[in-house]
Amino acid sequence: MFSLKASEGITYSPVLPSILAANYKNLRRVFLSEQAVNADAVVDMVKSCQQLTHIDVAVNDRSCCAAIAEHCPNLQSLQLRNVPVPGSAIAYLATNCQELHTLRVSCCEQSDMALEILSTQFPNLHSIELHAWTAWSVPALASFLTCKTLREVSLNLATLTESQVELLLSAMVSGSPQISSLYLLGTFRNLRFDIIERLGNLQDVHFSNQYFWNIGFNVPSIDLKTTWASFSRLQKLTLNSFTNFDDAALQALVQHCTLLQELHLSGATVTDAGLQYLGQHAHSLKSLTLLCPSTFLLVTTVTMPVLWAMAETCKSLRYINVTMWNCKPRVDHKGFPARVYAVLTKPW
Repeated sequence: MFSLKASEGITYSPVLPSILAANYKNLRRVFLSEQAVNADAVVDMVKSCQQLTHIDVAVNDRSCCAAIAEHCPNLQSLQLRNVPVPGSAIAYLATNCQELHTLRVSCCEQSDMALEILSTQFPNLHSIELHAWTAWSVPALASFLTCKTLREVSLNLATLTESQVELLLSAMVSGSPQISSLYLLGTFRNLRFDIIERLGNLQDVHFSNQYFWNIGFNVPSIDLKTTWASFSRLQKLTLNSFTNFDDAALQALVQHCTLLQELHLSGATVTDAGLQYLGQHAHSLKSLTLLCPSTFLLVTTVTMPVLWAMAETCKSLRYINVTMWNCKPRVDHKGFPARVYAVLTKPW
């Protein structure tokens, strides 16, 4: 066995990694992040399965970090959930795991030191998830974001001022224009798309606006109708809680982003007219997720006949996931073509 991923066919146990260690010495990839496993069991696993290249686990304490670095010299991707990783563990990884290209850890103590190590001692690092890191300084993060090898970046900017966000985005654009995947979580009242658009290679964009949920039902002051002209390579877009993403914004997106394959919208004010346009002109779209805002925001919700017609017209569509309030007529899968897998729910 070379790869194992948790699924319904596997009985989860905190000591599952120890079982793997005893039976699968040639294991290369392990994905056990759905539930926490015992850190000692992870240590047993990495000691026995020293050919591991990909580790994605949720652990109950951080004692396994050093063991992973020591016993997995071929490690290429590390994702540790639930526990803070000390900066010393990042240094140990830099010494022993030079092939590491993807690092996603829940949070990191001594973050400034860790960022310096990541930017100078990991020659192959191209994917980093920092949205659960909080103990870094803005200058240290700005310096890291100029790393020439970066391709995928995930950041939590929720605690920063608009000027600090602008500083970080500018550093990223000037130092890492090759970035193709960008995940930003924050409280954006005026997200600087005019800076982000200078990342000319962006293919995957995920923006989650916490302002909508934490402060009130306020529309971010961003003109999403004039934003997309510089995103011609975009293939995947996720926008959460941008309530001013309306039919006009959707039309502009479809016009400029002809390669778009996946679209995920939460809280957008898209109506039947927008969906009709999407079905007629989004010729590359394969996946659509739409969480409509609730009717107490006085927003018109989409209707099932239009969803059915959109899915029929958009010949490339294979998956649709829609959650709607005030659905008329009732939620029904029967109107979709057989090629489309549909998930339709009401929130309550």
